[in-house]
Amino acid sequence: MTLSELAEAANLPVATVKYYLREGLLPPGTPVTRTRADYSAGHLDRLRLVRALVDAAGLSIADARRIVAVVDDPPQRRSELLGIAHGALPSRHRDHEVSDEARRFVAGLGWTIDPDTPALHDLTGALEAARTAGIPVGADQLTAMADGCATIAEADVDLALTSGDASDAVRVATAGTVLTDPIVAAMRRLAHQHVARRRLD
Repeated sequence: MTLSELAEAANLPVATVKYYLREGLLPPGTPVTRTRADYSAGHLDRLRLVRALVDAAGLSIADARRIVAVVDDPPQRRSELLGIAHGALPSRHRDHEVSDEARRFVAGLGWTIDPDTPALHDLTGALEAARTAGIPVGADQLTAMADGCATIAEADVDLALTSGDASDAVRVATAGTVLTDPIVAAMRRLAHQHVARRRLD
């Protein structure tokens, strides 16, 4: 398909598709003439992924570029796949020094993690922000949250690791995490209502 046909199929302006090409989010098409290239269904799939990352998940172009780079060049070992994929995700507290509390807490869970994962920085920053706002997040609440997250992670990893190839698994792990985080947040709020009414009514 032509560039304009690709843009129409993705429901995007041609200028946006050209911008994604310039930014390296979309691989170039196959040259047909000096001024024309041919685009495939794979280009359409990539456009849908980029649009989901940028529009639906609200990622920056730089964050989206990191994710598609991992999709394009996935690690050979499946055991490394999710760690590298999650390392490409945006981190609000990437430069925040990891606290001893966060390291001790995760170690106490017995979880095997990368000691340099951005998620540890995010945990530290989020705990500090909650406590600064007067939210007393203690060990018991953290443990309950961790138990719930482990259950969610089992389902996430099952989905990612049963994907066809490594690139697809990375796509599911990265974009899937970004796009399903709001689902988890919404379900938590629904559960709040359910638990509060069950206990108080």
